[in-house]
Amino acid sequence: SMTGRKNKMMVADVPSLQTAMGDPVLSESLNQWASSGYFGRITYNYNQKYLFEANARYDGSSKYREDKRWGFFPSFSAGWNVHRENFWGGIADYVNTFKLRASWGQLGDQTAAAYQDLELMRLKTGQLNWLWNHGNVRPVGYTATSNLISPDLTWETGETLNLGVNMAFFNNKLQLDFDWFEKNMTDMIRPIDSRPGVLGARAEPWYRLSNVYRALPNANNSTLRTRGFELGLRWKEALSNGIVYNLGATLYDAKSVITDYHNPSGTLRDYYEGKEYGEIWGWTSNDLFRTQTDVDNYLAKVDPSYIFSAWNTGDVKYEDLNKDNKLDIGEYTIDNHGDLSVIGNNQPRWQYTFNAGVSYKGLDFNMLWKGVAKRDIGLNNSQNMFWGFTSWNQSTLFPDHLDYFRDQPGDKYTGLKDGEANINTQSYWPRPYLHNKENGKNRRISTRYLQDASYLRLQTVQLGYSLPSQMISKINLSKVRVYVSAENLLTFTKLPDSIDPMALSSSRGYGKTYGADRIISFGLNLTY
Repeated sequence: SMTGRKNKMMVADVPSLQTAMGDPVLSESLNQWASSGYFGRITYNYNQKYLFEANARYDGSSKYREDKRWGFFPSFSAGWNVHRENFWGGIADYVNTFKLRASWGQLGDQTAAAYQDLELMRLKTGQLNWLWNHGNVRPVGYTATSNLISPDLTWETGETLNLGVNMAFFNNKLQLDFDWFEKNMTDMIRPIDSRPGVLGARAEPWYRLSNVYRALPNANNSTLRTRGFELGLRWKEALSNGIVYNLGATLYDAKSVITDYHNPSGTLRDYYEGKEYGEIWGWTSNDLFRTQTDVDNYLAKVDPSYIFSAWNTGDVKYEDLNKDNKLDIGEYTIDNHGDLSVIGNNQPRWQYTFNAGVSYKGLDFNMLWKGVAKRDIGLNNSQNMFWGFTSWNQSTLFPDHLDYFRDQPGDKYTGLKDGEANINTQSYWPRPYLHNKENGKNRRISTRYLQDASYLRLQTVQLGYSLPSQMISKINLSKVRVYVSAENLLTFTKLPDSIDPMALSSSRGYGKTYGADRIISFGLNLTY
């Protein structure tokens, strides 16, 4: 990719390179990698009773050094159609299908960034903003030291065990499918687990953990285990009067845990053994400071200066969990995390769907509901859709945001109402401030403002009609169907209306897309 820019536009309404007077600045990004693979398969079927399959893959990637480039990944599966055995005849009319399945296999993952094994010279060819004398032209370019490299990187491996059963009852009207699985991601790529007190490398300053952590080379040194299940039920029946209907439901759940990672310091900034993927560490808060007496009594016992130096009525009251008379995060380790605790998890749990359909004499109707029974999100100070007023240049106010703390009579300059009617000391939202850091003290991830992200949504609804075949056969058509379809018509959730529960980011716990779009479409299908 290549990008170019120029400053000092001649005409503000014409943003183009031709109408800009500044020096052109070009930048580019080059990335190249290749992969190759060989695979084979053997299948065996004996009388539709005993089924077996074996697969083998041999994959290579240029992202790794020559002696680490190739990986061998086998897999096996077996099935037994018990209902085809002779002894099944007695119950075949009631249990039409009974199949047992088992599989085990490995697959390689090469999503690691390329060039981690090469000591590349980092060339900076732009003009410098430092190291030149007054009146002189800025010098151009310099060479930075190479990053610390990872010469032993190789494939991550996903190893999956799956056990399942398929059953059908009542002349195949009722069908049941169940799967239990365990997946272990081994040799996952993470930063090395130890480092000296002084590290001879520089990292980008914006990285969210620490510069030293960013500068560390990676290694295949961690394992993630995921266990879960999926259950599906379906009923389909054709009635004697011509009505055909179907009902279905699925339930799915999984939990991922770090089972292997050497984290000698126990820092919470990285993986540690026993860490549940998606866990949210935060503060415990049960209320706001409603009166000045509440503030004075609290400050007489607890020092909250780690969070902020000044406290007022309407501020969030954080609990001193470890009873050491101060608020802090300790050493931010497993053994010493101060007043932080695991207050939730941002991964969707107990996901489910419901679907139903019916057809009669060319008319058909179908709908799909989708939901998540358990999920938490913590929204930080930058999430203006949730907090409303976040800073002077980023605010998004909704009517619910007006339920903020006010303990003074209002006038034409302050508050929402005149006089005593303005007072709102039992509010949901804390006192707002013009200073962003003061707002930040009340918007730490905490139990008070942890959000329940569970939901149920009517995902799709469709109504259609197919013209009778005797009518359309005269124009050499086999099927003509018109339909109207709607998406996202209804959503039941405890989240604010401005946040779409299906657009939440699992990594950061908030959605970059707000509000579900309702889409209504009309269509025509013609089949010759």
